[in-house]
Amino acid sequence: MARPTKDEKKSARLNLALVPDLKSSLEKLAAIDELSVNALVEKVLSAYVGERKAEISEFDAALKKIRAKRDKTSEDNSTVKDADDNE
Repeated sequence: MARPTKDEKKSARLNLALVPDLKSSLEKLAAIDELSVNALVEKVLSAYVGERKAEISEFDAALKKIRAKRDKTSEDNSTVKDADDNE
């Protein structure tokens, strides 16, 4: 499980709406593992994210390309507008 670094604090909040049976099961599993429900959820989600790191990297790379293309288009449009203003 990914633990926060010394400089990183647990400060992000997330509210979940769960069906009652799932909530009850999480509470029981947390008790079995001697964890809080929060710690159990963090442990499970950390493992899930860890398994999908490659997908996250691909997503980040694709998003970076899209943003770069958008920024270039905005710059090109700005240059054309500036040229039109100078005529």
